Amino acid sequence: MLKAIHASEDVVAAREKTIRVIEKLRGLRLTKAAELAEAGVEETLSYYAFSEELSRPRLGAVTNVNRPRCDHTDDAGRSSFSAR
Repeated sequence: MLKAIHASEDVVAAREKTIRVIEKLRGLRLTKAAELAEAGVEETLSYYAFSEELSRPRLGAVTNVNRPRCDHTDDAGRSSFSAR
């Protein structure tokens, strides 16, 4: 549910989704979780105030960092099979 809030296009849509999430949490009798979500919503959504380049990393940038390197390359990505 919280991922859906952060995936919203803008702060208005995120706030609307937050209201629906809080209502759903209360409907599931998860009142403490609803209270925590309600109390921290403004701080959670504060990153929307920054430009998109700063606040939302591109998926490609994140996956490249997390992708394991092959065993036969050095830190610069050079193959150990190439002539040095």
